[in-house]
Amino acid sequence: MLQAIGIVEVRRGHGTVIRREPGDPLVDPMAFGMILARGMTRDVLEFRAMFEPAYTLQAMTNATDEDHRRIQEAIDDMATAIANGEQTSRHDVNFHRAILHATHNPMTIRVGQTLLELIEAALETSMQTLPETALNDHKAIYTAFQADDAEGVRRAIQQSAKSWETDLTYPD
Repeated sequence: MLQAIGIVEVRRGHGTVIRREPGDPLVDPMAFGMILARGMTRDVLEFRAMFEPAYTLQAMTNATDEDHRRIQEAIDDMATAIANGEQTSRHDVNFHRAILHATHNPMTIRVGQTLLELIEAALETSMQTLPETALNDHKAIYTAFQADDAEGVRRAIQQSAKSWETDLTYPD
């Protein structure tokens, strides 16, 4: 388990050693714990509804020109995939990851990555059933983001959240 979460490293012929710096875990301990706790419930949706606006506003403040390029590229890639009928959750996740990385805050990124892991199956369903809605939601979020419009970002994310709750349901 310590190896899975990146604390120790097993070296053939040398034994097990504690890493000097944490390695990339094979399993994210936070996601693993939430999955064991049956985290794919309304609780996850509520957390996303609270956390996504917060990290998006943080990114809006910290984003560089390169970050803006990556976010727009994620939207463009999603549009192309939808036009070709090749959309997957990866296209949706890439948009959110680009915004997460624009926060330039390792803690926010880590928590956000865990959240994305928990909802990726739901995002796959969304991308197969309502890809245009997801694309339009992302465009609306980014339009407000570019305009430095905090209230517009909140409204766009709230509008997007309505799809999560009405089209993607989870047991309580």
